[in-house]
Amino acid sequence: MKNYLYFKKFKYSIFFEYLLIFFGLFAHLLLTWDRQPIGDGLTRFETLSNLLNNGNLDDSKYSIMGPIFASPLWYIGRFFGDSGFCCMRFNLILLVLGIFFLSRILSELVSPSLGRTFAIILIYGSMFGKHVQEFYGEVFTSILFAIGTATLIFGKHKKIAAFATIISVVNTPASALGLFLIGVYNFIKKRSLWFITIASAAGCLILLESQIRRGSPFSSGYTADHGSKTLLPFSGEPGFSYPFILGLFSILLSFGKGLVFFAPSLFVTSGNLRANFPKLVSLWETWILSLIGLVLVYSKWWSWYGGWFWGPRFFLFASIPASLGLALCWEPSSFNGNTKGTLGKLLPLGLLTCAFWVGISGSIFDQEGLEVCFGNNYLLESFCWYLPEFSVLVRPFLITHQYTSSQTVFISASLLTYAWLSIKLLNGRKT
Repeated sequence: MKNYLYFKKFKYSIFFEYLLIFFGLFAHLLLTWDRQPIGDGLTRFETLSNLLNNGNLDDSKYSIMGPIFASPLWYIGRFFGDSGFCCMRFNLILLVLGIFFLSRILSELVSPSLGRTFAIILIYGSMFGKHVQEFYGEVFTSILFAIGTATLIFGKHKKIAAFATIISVVNTPASALGLFLIGVYNFIKKRSLWFITIASAAGCLILLESQIRRGSPFSSGYTADHGSKTLLPFSGEPGFSYPFILGLFSILLSFGKGLVFFAPSLFVTSGNLRANFPKLVSLWETWILSLIGLVLVYSKWWSWYGGWFWGPRFFLFASIPASLGLALCWEPSSFNGNTKGTLGKLLPLGLLTCAFWVGISGSIFDQEGLEVCFGNNYLLESFCWYLPEFSVLVRPFLITHQYTSSQTVFISASLLTYAWLSIKLLNGRKT
C-alpha cells in the first residue's frame, strides 16, 4: 500500500511539472500577443519581407539565415493579413523545439526529472523570457547551436546536427570563434576533425552570404557601424575599437549587462557537474567554449552591451548551460549526495531565486523607467550598464508598474513554479 501511494504521488508530480511547462509557454505566448517587430528585429523582418515579396535580397548587415526559416509563418501571416504577428511567434516556437530536443537528450543521459527541471528553468528562470518577445536573431543561434552540438556529441543524426550547428553560426558570425575553439579542443582531446570541418563549412557560408549580398566575401556590413559619441572616452568609434579588458570586465561584471548577474549559476555549478555527472562534462565544456568565443569576440566590439536592449543581448546562449547547471542541483547525486546539508540547499535556492527574477524582469518589466538612458542621443546610456540603480534587475523595485492580465498570469505561474522547485529542494530533491 505504501509503495502504491508513493507511485501515485510520483505520477502526479510528473504530470504537475509538465503542466507547469505548458502553462509557462502559454504565458509567454500571451505576453507576445500584441507585439510587432522592432529595432534589429524589424530590420530582419523587412529583409525577409523584401525577399519574399519582391525576390530581392538587400545588403543588410544581419544574416538572412535565421529569418528565412520564419518564411512559413510569414506566408501564414500574409494569408490572414499580418505577417508581422505570425513572425513574432517564431522565437517562441524555437524555444519549444529547444526544450523538446534538449530535455530529451538530458533525460536519456541522466534522468527524466533533469529534463523536466531544465525545461522549467529555461522557461521561467532565464534570459529567454525577454528574447522570445522579439524577432531578434539570438534565439535562433542559441537554440540550434545547443541542439546541434548536443546531438553531435550524443545523438545519432550527425548530418542533421551538423547542418543545425552550421546555420546557427552563419546566422551569428561572431559565434564562429567559439565553434573553432570547440574544433581545436576536440582535435586535441579526441583527434577528431569533425567540429573543425563544421566550423570551416560555416565560415565558407558566411563569406558566401557576404559576397552575394554586399559584393565582397569580406564585407560584413559593419564597417562604418558605430554608436553615439558620449562622455565615455571610447564611444563613437566603429568596429573592434573597444579596449578588450574593459569589454571583458563589463560583459562579466557590469550591473546592467554582466553575466554574473544574469546567469550566475554558470560560475558556481561546474564543480558539481564535473564531480557527479561525468556523462555531461563533454557537453558542458562544448557549450562553455562556445560562450568563451562569444565573450572574446564581443569584448573588443564597440557595442559589447548589445545596444538598447534588456540585459546582455549577445550572450543569450549563456542561459542554456546556466539552466543545465542549476537544474542539476535538483538531482539526488548533486553536491556529493548531500541532500540535507544547509549549504547544499541554500546555494541552489539562492541561484534559483536570482534566475527566476531574471526571467520575471525580462518578461515583465523590460527597460521600463530607464528612459534617461536613451535621452539626449544616448548621452547617459552607460548608466544602464554600470549603475545598480539603473540596472534592469534593480529598476523594477524603484518604479510603479501597471500590470496587464497577461503579465499577472506569467508572474502567478512563476511564483507557483518557484514554490514547487523550492519545496522539492527542501524535501530532498525527490519527485
